[in-house]
Amino acid sequence: MRKTIQKFLAVMIVAALAVFLPFKTLTSTVNAANGTEVYQVYGYNTNPCVYDSAGNPLDGYAYCLNSTRHASYYSCDYLRFRLSDRSYGTIYNLEYTSRWSGNTPTEEEEIEGRRLLLNLLLKKDSVAAISNRTTQELCWDITNGKFIDRLGNVNTNSANVRDLLMSEPYYDFTDYDVYYYQTQDTDYQNMLGAIFIPVATSFNIEKIVIDGLDATETYNGVDGTSGFEINLNVYDTLTNRNVGNEWFTFTATDADGNVTSQSIQTDASGNLTLTILSGQNITVGGFDSVNYRFTISEASTNMDSTCSLSTISSSNGNLTDNGDGSYSFDFSQSYAVDIDIYNRHISADPTPVPTESTTEATTTATVEATVATTEATTEETTTETTEETTTETTEETTTSTEASVLGVARAEETTAATEAPTATPTPAPSGVVSTGESSHTPRIIVGVILVAGAATVTAVRLKRKNSED
Repeated sequence: MRKTIQKFLAVMIVAALAVFLPFKTLTSTVNAANGTEVYQVYGYNTNPCVYDSAGNPLDGYAYCLNSTRHASYYSCDYLRFRLSDRSYGTIYNLEYTSRWSGNTPTEEEEIEGRRLLLNLLLKKDSVAAISNRTTQELCWDITNGKFIDRLGNVNTNSANVRDLLMSEPYYDFTDYDVYYYQTQDTDYQNMLGAIFIPVATSFNIEKIVIDGLDATETYNGVDGTSGFEINLNVYDTLTNRNVGNEWFTFTATDADGNVTSQSIQTDASGNLTLTILSGQNITVGGFDSVNYRFTISEASTNMDSTCSLSTISSSNGNLTDNGDGSYSFDFSQSYAVDIDIYNRHISADPTPVPTESTTEATTTATVEATVATTEATTEETTTETTEETTTETTEETTTSTEASVLGVARAEETTAATEAPTATPTPAPSGVVSTGESSHTPRIIVGVILVAGAATVTAVRLKRKNSED
């Protein structure tokens, strides 16, 4: 019975905490290669020729797609997309009239053309061995329709190249994808950039604060409200550059379903700062490839004489200790990384959050105190009830004795009845165990009654005798 009461009370306590102390979770989404990043292109078929808006060069070659337009040799703005997301007309050079003659590629031809471009970049070394044309020239051939059968432009050499491109392994966009740079000035050519592995990646950052007793607590920074500043550096391992001047969107959702969004832009060196509260979990996702490296550290402004960084660790990622308080990890090692940041906060009176064991102990103590109080109350009530019952019995017996001595015959019977009383155990009240033993108090009371009765009978007899004399 006691265990049942304990479990019931524990459930009620947890339910109350869930109502009055809701836990909040912060989730985030980062969108990459979605046409929001701005780049500049200087030339083509060289390395490097693409630069981000911070002036950081992107390691790797880039190739033009529209031979009838100019190549960019000045800071023309380009937006970056994925080749697999491009629509009709943005890839094919439909203005090359001698080939297309105003025709529009069918859906099958458009899919085949994009896939041929992907396999060309993946197999360019082997293709170069059987072709007298460069990779840039073969890009123009594909977009100009040279490999399209219905246009009648497939000759022996181009057929051999196409067969090689379509030979196994014939890659599709579930295996790889290509960064596609779309010009913002239609006088200039669109470009193909680096190949990447299209794998969704994400990482979680959880903030845990512990007090002097190793118990978790709610503590939000030196001022107690603002939270903790986390420094992140974003590095592109594919093109070997800091991801500069790019926007990252963090969408926060709390336990009540309330959604807020915050956009943070990296500086020219790929750094950004975000704020996390005690007990929050930030999920950063939406990256389109594995070619990202993150370096994470906690701002020194979060520390004072009472609060310090304890550890930064990961259960499923390979964190590299940089020796300066920061840690780095690559998505190529783990596509989902969980990071735990622990702070040690020494308060004046650290009070741990009640755990399941302390809750059970508190519940046990409460139940035991309740039982003890009940037993004391029962004992007191039993004593009072016994005393009241005894008093009433005494009064009734006295009244009966006085009535008996009114006649000689009744007095004789009363005396005989009172000379051999039988002790009867006091019955136990409900809920109290009876021992079956009689109390000494009733015996004393009966003795007093017998003595009083005998004295009364003697007095009556003497009075009658005196009156007869």
